[in-house]
Amino acid sequence: MNRRISSFTLIEVLIAMVLSVLVIGFSLQVFSYFKKQYSWIKLQTDSILEVNRFEFALNSDFESSQFIHYQNNQLLMDGVSYHFGSEIVRTSFGFVDTFNLRVIALSHDQLSPLLTQLNVETTLGSDTIFISFFKEYDAQTIMKYEKK
Repeated sequence: MNRRISSFTLIEVLIAMVLSVLVIGFSLQVFSYFKKQYSWIKLQTDSILEVNRFEFALNSDFESSQFIHYQNNQLLMDGVSYHFGSEIVRTSFGFVDTFNLRVIALSHDQLSPLLTQLNVETTLGSDTIFISFFKEYDAQTIMKYEKK
C-alpha cells in the first residue's frame, strides 16, 4: 500500500508562481505604457479635429455670407455670429456650437464696414497655429455698404 502519488514538489510550484507573477507584472507595465500613449495620441487627434472643424465652419460661413462685420470680439455674418472669448462660440439661426480653442490673438482688415480678412492665432498643444480667412466682395456689395 505504499503507492506514490505523482505531484509537483513545493519548489516547482514556487518557481511557477514566481514566473507567473513576472509575466503578469510585465504585461501590466506594457498595458499601462500603451494606455498612456493612446491617451496622448487621442488628445492630439481631438485637438487637430477641433481646429479643422473650426476652420471648415468659418471658411464655409465666409464663402456663403454676403457681408461680414467685426465688432466687440464678435464676427457678424448673414444669420451667423462668432464670439471670441475663452472659447469660440458659433451661433447660427438659433443653434449654438462651441469650439474648445483658446484664441491667443485676433486681427482683421476692414474695407469700410466690411471685413476682408480675419487672422486667428490659436494653440495646438505646445504649437501655435495661424489661420487666415479672406473675403472678396463684388463692387455692388461694396457700393451698397459705402452708402450706409
